Amino acid sequence: MDKISVVNMTMAPIIILITILFLLLMNAHQAADAPIR
Repeated sequence: MDKISVVNMTMAPIIILITILFLLLMNAHQAADAPIR
């Protein structure tokens, strides 16, 4: 139980940060493509 809770506490913020960075990269890529096209 303790190990699982520690893993969840460490993995959850990492997954959230990865998803936020991915969304920011996708938005930046679309914004960069828009003025060219």
